[in-house]
Amino acid sequence: MSLTLRCLKCDGKQLVQPIRLHRKSLITCRGCGTISHHGDLVEAAGLRLMAKLKQQLKAG
Repeated sequence: MSLTLRCLKCDGKQLVQPIRLHRKSLITCRGCGTISHHGDLVEAAGLRLMAKLKQQLKAG
C-alpha cells in the first residue's frame, strides 16, 4: 500500500520535492504555491488512509 502526498491547501498532487526526502524537507505545490514540510504531508496522508480504512470497516 502506498501513500499519495497531496497539498494541504488545495489537495493537489503535483508537488515539487527534493530528491532526498526527510521530515523537514520543503515541498511546494505547483497548483497553489503552498510550501509544507514532507513530514506534515506524510502525516496528513496517513490520517486520510486511516479514515478511509475505518469507513471501509464500518461499511463491511
